[in-house]
Amino acid sequence: MRTFFAKQHALAAMALVAVLAGTGQQAQAGEVVPPTSKWVDCLSFVPGAPTAISYPKDMEALNVNSRVNAVLTFTSPNRGPELSFEGSAPLVPFANALKQYVSNMRLSCMDGGPSKIVLKQTFDFDALGHRIAKASQVDDPELKEKARYNACMVHKKPGSVPEFPRRASRDGREAHVFATLRFTQADKAPEVSLSSTRGQADFDNAVNAYVEDLRIPCLGKEPFVTTIHYMFMFSEDGRVVLKSGTLAEFLKFAKADTKSAKFDFNTMSCPFDVKLRYTKPYMANSVVQLDNYDGARKPFLDWLKDLELQFDNKTREKVIGSNVVLSVPCGQLEF
Repeated sequence: MRTFFAKQHALAAMALVAVLAGTGQQAQAGEVVPPTSKWVDCLSFVPGAPTAISYPKDMEALNVNSRVNAVLTFTSPNRGPELSFEGSAPLVPFANALKQYVSNMRLSCMDGGPSKIVLKQTFDFDALGHRIAKASQVDDPELKEKARYNACMVHKKPGSVPEFPRRASRDGREAHVFATLRFTQADKAPEVSLSSTRGQADFDNAVNAYVEDLRIPCLGKEPFVTTIHYMFMFSEDGRVVLKSGTLAEFLKFAKADTKSAKFDFNTMSCPFDVKLRYTKPYMANSVVQLDNYDGARKPFLDWLKDLELQFDNKTREKVIGSNVVLSVPCGQLEF
């Protein structure tokens, strides 16, 4: 069993980043931070239970392929979900395999919350080749509603962007501002909470003034919360983005005070890839699985969400918002 160790060292930051050239100062109109689901984030499995779906052994001789669209209805934090299907029901062996698999799912964060939560997941049973089964990422239908509201958002001055503060422009200062907006009525300005570069109130003021004119005309009766990333930068200095690569290469740049961890990827359907959107220290990173879903990866993904990289201040500000794909090998990680 291979074990690899990842420790911080003094490699040049440019080994992990790429520079995109441009000209002129700019303030971006804002990029919506991809929404996440509280329910998907807290989904777990009974300890010791299988966290990945398998092809039913009693179907192996029949060479049957099947795609199953499953609906998971949780009514208790201490029980697995009720299982139903969108479209035609699968053959009994596939249905039984799914019933056994989902019976070990738990939604502990339901405690004291809604009486019913519905999630969805697609399963592909492939009889060709190695007779494998794959599960899609778990889907929260509520995210589609959030996407609809984000797409419906408009500004009173179409095409406008936050004003780049004049003094900041003269001083050569750049900044990031993450604005969490809570809309309660279609025709009213949102409530605003900001997370931003410290000591640069002029950028906060620019964003506050801009979001005052945002509206969501298609808003329903329930409040809607979204986060938008506003970036003020001098593009002639070059925007810096993180490079995709191996997990080990990425972790070489983790801060020295990163929480220690030990993970066995051999228990997580390895190898696999994850996509990380880097937003530390302003907010937790976004991390999603890109291939076959395996619930055993959750503790590892949660650790990556809190991971912060060690850069000089100038480089750190330029990589915020980068998306990177990390290849995770088989073996063990000790950090």
